[in-house]
Amino acid sequence: MNDNAVVLIAIIFIGLTIALCGFFFLFHKSQQKIARQQKKLQEEKLLHHQALIKASVRSQDQERQRIGRDLHDSMGSAITMLHLRMSYFEEQHPHRSPELTSFFNDFRSQLDQLLQSCRQISHQLSPEIHRLYSPSESLEELCQKAAAQHQVDLSMTDGARQVLDEFQEEQAINLYRILEELLHNTLRHAHANRIHIQLMHEADQLWITYQDNGKGIDPENTIAGHGMQHIESRLLVLGGQKETTPFTDGGYRLQFSIPVDQPISADQQLTITQTKSYAASY
Repeated sequence: MNDNAVVLIAIIFIGLTIALCGFFFLFHKSQQKIARQQKKLQEEKLLHHQALIKASVRSQDQERQRIGRDLHDSMGSAITMLHLRMSYFEEQHPHRSPELTSFFNDFRSQLDQLLQSCRQISHQLSPEIHRLYSPSESLEELCQKAAAQHQVDLSMTDGARQVLDEFQEEQAINLYRILEELLHNTLRHAHANRIHIQLMHEADQLWITYQDNGKGIDPENTIAGHGMQHIESRLLVLGGQKETTPFTDGGYRLQFSIPVDQPISADQQLTITQTKSYAASY
């Protein structure tokens, strides 16, 4: 083989090598670009999904508030008007039979119960946070009602009242709904007789710990129920993070944090930690 053929083969080999290297380089760059585009698409889908969840939660709360206020205004007014009509009828007919008097007394009692139920449903649909109660007072009322209506000893340690009461209405309602859902799950499913809630403030985070001594949850069950999905949706709106850990002796424990919009420094914060107990009604 002459020298020219050897040179030609060498040139062809080098050319093929360069071409292959160029091809693999371009292929690698193309794959990186596709991976970046897929990652960006996934992030956009995630942001879109999160935006839909936030919009759904806000829409539900707005509808709850509308229904609650309409129920309070319309039904409350109608029941009050019935009371007035009964009182007017009684004034116009002072000499009534015992049976009619008993009927009116029973009817008035039923109207009072109906008005009370109407107010309770209205309050459950639209808690009077920032209108009648501060966020901390609303949580205290929630605990009082839960303990009074069920055989459970409930306590709440509040070390973040100052931060909590600075919450905007949307933040306060979402936190209220999260604790309401946790209490509902415990009282309905966990068969617990003790519940403790702790609220603490640290740097730019509000830490909430919820625990009970019920039957706990199955760590192998990774499918979130409707209640936990509801909690996670509201945590998403709040920008919070959660951590669920089972007790060594059973029970359930959920700790989550919520970022504080305007963190209070250690010098500014007056920390007064109080623990209130709400005894069971046996």
